[in-house]
Amino acid sequence: MSKLLENVAAARKAGVPLVAIVTHDQPATVATIIDGINGCPQIAWDCINGLRHLNDAGKEALATLPADMVATTGRPVFALKAILNLPPKTMVFALNGNAAHIIGDAGGIQALQNLREALKENKRMVLLLGDSFAAMPASLRADIVTLEEELPTNEQLGALIEELHKSANKPLDEEKLPKMVDAVRGLPALFTAETVVAMSFRKGGLDMDALWDRKRQTINATAGLTISRPTMRYSDLAGMDSLHGFLRKYQSGPKPARAILMWDEVEKMMQNAAGEQAHEVSGDQLSVTLKRMEALRWAGIMLFGIPGSGKTAIVDATAGEFGLEKVEMDFGAFKEKWLGSSEGNIRAGFDMVEGLAGSDVLVMATCNRMKSLPPEFRRRFWLGNWFFALPTLAEQEPIKRIHEKTYGCAGQEWPSTAGWTGAEIRNCAELAERLQVSLKEAGKYIVPISKADPESLDELTALADKRFLSVSHEGVWEKNPLVEAAGKKARKIG
Repeated sequence: MSKLLENVAAARKAGVPLVAIVTHDQPATVATIIDGINGCPQIAWDCINGLRHLNDAGKEALATLPADMVATTGRPVFALKAILNLPPKTMVFALNGNAAHIIGDAGGIQALQNLREALKENKRMVLLLGDSFAAMPASLRADIVTLEEELPTNEQLGALIEELHKSANKPLDEEKLPKMVDAVRGLPALFTAETVVAMSFRKGGLDMDALWDRKRQTINATAGLTISRPTMRYSDLAGMDSLHGFLRKYQSGPKPARAILMWDEVEKMMQNAAGEQAHEVSGDQLSVTLKRMEALRWAGIMLFGIPGSGKTAIVDATAGEFGLEKVEMDFGAFKEKWLGSSEGNIRAGFDMVEGLAGSDVLVMATCNRMKSLPPEFRRRFWLGNWFFALPTLAEQEPIKRIHEKTYGCAGQEWPSTAGWTGAEIRNCAELAERLQVSLKEAGKYIVPISKADPESLDELTALADKRFLSVSHEGVWEKNPLVEAAGKKARKIG
């Protein structure tokens, strides 16, 4: 018996009249409850069909109501009034997110409150099913018990894969079973996993590439989430030796990451979520983020610095270096106009990430501005704030070698690149290839950020000075280190 079914049975035994169930697979959840709790009238409700029976006892229960009463039960308030006339021990399931029609309506709220005592007297129960009840009015929270469907476990997924192999008459390679489980972990429900696996069988057995592709499509269809498997490696980057070394140590430790959650330009994500004027939805997003990161003890690392300095690239390279799935989360895409949908989307997104890796998630956030980040959010990034500065001329050399190889310009003379970011060096090499000109000629079309926006650069470096860790060398970053000038010995600037 699943934990959810146990909790529903316990609530029923205790005479709890109103239960909300957070579920991502309502048909399977209803079927589980119906199979596990029988011998009582079971009825479904939605705003199109009204009340309809789910078993023979439910059919008999509905037959006790006047036909004209049943005919009007498509409207939430009328349905709730009709439920008052159903026999003892009846269970009514509000399906397909229609609970939002009830808890978002003043009449529905009042009707639920009126039902509480009447249902409790003879152990009738109304079960509201939805993907989130974060928008439930405070006036109902004391009246409704909220239960949550658990995510599929590795054991359940393994048993499902074994059963599907038997059904398809395909041999199962037991040694590959853990990889198969990894490939479907993170899907929101067993039914979804079953569909993805069943559609990935080929003549030779389960096609792992097809399995991954269908999983990717399923997760990418979730609002606000994009999953990928980057192929970039640390050898494709340069000038970040200290950070590379730190992450290698982390991954060789007792609790390595099994997936990366990326928040790109996190300051934009958080800019409306903090403070007294926070938008209600944005405030909820911040609250959920703080609670999930703390409860699951997800490790967070903040990548702060100059645009074009490699913050996004290091996320892809870390995923590729250790063979991890990278999930990008976009808080803006979670927001919808429908009541409770935005709140449900972010919770579904976090559920999916938790399903992918449990507590072994590495959160990597890129940031160009720190001012909009609330202190309680920054504290979650306990792996440190790392600063991406302009590379020195010496640090630029390996960066140039990488892009010379990529764009076929090895042996050419570079223009003066003092004050250039790694992205600007790459852009010069790529531009030379596309224009079919020399590196020096392509350099005429590059205006580095150090010249285009020196004020912002000064602001960033002043904030990072002696406060943030350096990605290029061990210890904190300092604003006036020894740097190498073009064609000269090292000298101190600033």
